[in-house]
Amino acid sequence: MPALRKKPSEKRSEHVGLRMKPARKKQLEKCAQVLGISVGELVDEAVDEYLGSLGSKRGATWKLIDTACSILEGREEEQRWRKRKR
Repeated sequence: MPALRKKPSEKRSEHVGLRMKPARKKQLEKCAQVLGISVGELVDEAVDEYLGSLGSKRGATWKLIDTACSILEGREEEQRWRKRKR
């Protein structure tokens, strides 16, 4: 049975297309994986936070997530460097 299209008034979300560098997309994918959510959910939360209060607890949470992603990326880069050195 084919999926039925919802009326525009019944949609819970909208599609927004955007272009970005491949490295940024990979970074978003890694962060989303760490959080256990989709890239779309991650971007939605990031935009929500950006548009909301930057002094909130959510702002501190995003800083922590960003730090965790940076640490993971650093470790992956170190592993790639070690493999090239062999």
